[in-house]
Amino acid sequence: MIRPDPHTATPITDPARQRWDQLHRNAVGALTEAASFAPVPGERIDFAEFLAAVLTAVATNLGSVDRLVAGHACSPGTTHLRALARGESELLSPRADELEWLAPHRTTALVVPLNIPGIIEAAYERERYEPTPEQRQLLLQDRAEKLGVSIEDLLRREDGEPIENRWVRVIAESDTFEAQRDAAWQHYDREPAAGETEDELCAAQDRAEREVSARWERRYQRYAAAFAAHATVEARRLGLAVPVTVETMTVPELAHIAAPNPERRDGDAIVCHLWEYARAITPTALLTGDETPNLDPTVEPADAQTWGNCS
Repeated sequence: MIRPDPHTATPITDPARQRWDQLHRNAVGALTEAASFAPVPGERIDFAEFLAAVLTAVATNLGSVDRLVAGHACSPGTTHLRALARGESELLSPRADELEWLAPHRTTALVVPLNIPGIIEAAYERERYEPTPEQRQLLLQDRAEKLGVSIEDLLRREDGEPIENRWVRVIAESDTFEAQRDAAWQHYDREPAAGETEDELCAAQDRAEREVSARWERRYQRYAAAFAAHATVEARRLGLAVPVTVETMTVPELAHIAAPNPERRDGDAIVCHLWEYARAITPTALLTGDETPNLDPTVEPADAQTWGNCS
């Protein structure tokens, strides 16, 4: 937004421009007061250090340094602003270490959304399989056409027939809450048997649906608790001193209305990192069975799945 001209005779009526002007006045006032602050008479504070600390805290509250310049990556002050917020030059402050460097400066609480149906829907793992001769021929032909070579050249290049892999769902559609609830309902979707009343049939149907719902609510609750424990452990490892809350819905019928799982693009990178970390090591067995596996949040399971969301 362009700063309004303070000398214009035209009244400022646009709410956005009025808010910009208010924020600008408040920021200038606060920074001017800080630049004039002298803890000891005649010895004012290091204002450059103060300003860098403020920008670091702002960047941390937003989730990353890049959020300070979102939408204005090519503006003249972008490079200087990034360097100032990071406390040193871009070359000496690689992005890989940004979260660890920023996290201790965070002043606002973190809310990590957890949409469990979204977790289930996006959970896939790579599986090796043996295609039929007909499938293999079609796969080789398709791959050769994409590379612009013959099948013979492709086989020579790959030193024999390649091992085929495919992505499969970690949790089959038939093993989801919705599928099991529908199966319970359909089991009793019939005419009453001999000696059975319609009310008895409806009561049995309701009981079966409630049992499915209660079972999946326990699974959702256990998954959410483990997920939150892992996110908290990682938050403390990063040095975050602010509250971290995992926000979710564990009632299966309502779980889909929970906030969507985070996306890195234009999002809070710290929140997304905590979500990714917890997602990768929270056991899927919590959503596929009723036995309680090891939930030690400091132990990373060897079979962490590959997921298709925050990347």
